[in-house]
Amino acid sequence: MTRFTPLLLLSLSVLISTGCDVVYVDEPFGRGLVEHHTAHYVGHYSTGEGVIQVQQTGDSTLQAAWVEYDQRDGFRMMVVDIELRYWGGKTIAYVRLNYDASSVEPDDNEDPDQLERWLFAYAIDQNAAANPPNPLVFAAPRESVFADLVRRGELPGEADGECTRLDPAAEEELAAMLVGRGAEELFDHTEPLVFTRLPARLK
Repeated sequence: MTRFTPLLLLSLSVLISTGCDVVYVDEPFGRGLVEHHTAHYVGHYSTGEGVIQVQQTGDSTLQAAWVEYDQRDGFRMMVVDIELRYWGGKTIAYVRLNYDASSVEPDDNEDPDQLERWLFAYAIDQNAAANPPNPLVFAAPRESVFADLVRRGELPGEADGECTRLDPAAEEELAAMLVGRGAEELFDHTEPLVFTRLPARLK
């Protein structure tokens, strides 16, 4: 199994494959952002490692693309689908690699179901009713915390020791936990994922 590598878009979101220590869902859940709010995320962003371009593809959907290079494969176009949802008073970004649009192929031994998994992060200091701040700052879920919650029966899902899958039924419980426990307990604020919007003249 190939591992996630923290390259450009959300360290949890470079979906080369389904690596270990991640929290994922089969389908995004939560209330979708309305179209004019989603449109505010369109633009070019610096990640500190490169530049990504974000375009709107639907009412609450986006695509982000960037170019990577390595000596073995040369330049590669990477494209991810992004679903923006809202739950627990937070804006949530679900991310999945789009193999049809990217210039990479899944491993031959990869389970097709794994390629459909969505990873997620929440936007710090951002809500669905406001324009996105600059920079955008995201926090990834703490897999060990979510795994413990699933094993104790506090969240519906599965924890197999490598990855943690949440059921759609977890939405209500998660929303309550975000309010009651605080996002810092559930999400990793020690290494936030920062995206700085570039002025038009620097694109």
